[in-house]
Amino acid sequence: MNKLMNKKLNLLEAYEQSFLDPHRYDRIKRLIPLMVIALVLLAFFISMTLLTRKVDNESEAINSQIKTVQRAINQTDKGPYQKLDKMQKALSAIKSVDDSINSLIKFDKATLTNLISTASQQGVTITSITFNQQENKLTIGCSTATATKVTSFVKSLREDTKHYDNISYTGYSEQVTQTTSPDQINQNAPTQPVTQTTTTYNFQVSMKLVKEA
Repeated sequence: MNKLMNKKLNLLEAYEQSFLDPHRYDRIKRLIPLMVIALVLLAFFISMTLLTRKVDNESEAINSQIKTVQRAINQTDKGPYQKLDKMQKALSAIKSVDDSINSLIKFDKATLTNLISTASQQGVTITSITFNQQENKLTIGCSTATATKVTSFVKSLREDTKHYDNISYTGYSEQVTQTTSPDQINQNAPTQPVTQTTTTYNFQVSMKLVKEA
């Protein structure tokens, strides 16, 4: 019995001595930062877990809405939309063709009138006209009585930069024509044939039309 009492007294004494240990509070101070870090990490882990769970729930809700909308779209009659798409494509193709046509230069009445007037002023007769709209190439066949009128007419075309461009002229050819007719001076005398010689200068000029600004 005395031994048990002594042990209790020894334990009590050791417990009381522990409070007298000068290094006890130093150990507690060293543990405080570790406990604070542990608490911060625990709080961070809990907040991240809650945030992840919230994001997952919102993501599921959004996916559910997307599926609902997609089902509604799939159940919608797409016939009118397909027809509208075809009409829009056809309209775009027509507009493209229309733009191509509008970009082409037209050989109109005003251009023809100006060309004939220029030729008439130079004593030149236009015998043929060919216009290639795709290449914007106007080719005219002409004739005149003298060679000087040929060069004068070509020069006037080259100077008219408002209407014509890229004048191409390769020269002229000379054509001599002889005509025989009765003598009309003396109707009572025996008819004597009269021969007349006519020289014509034929040439061809190619050019491009200038588009109006």
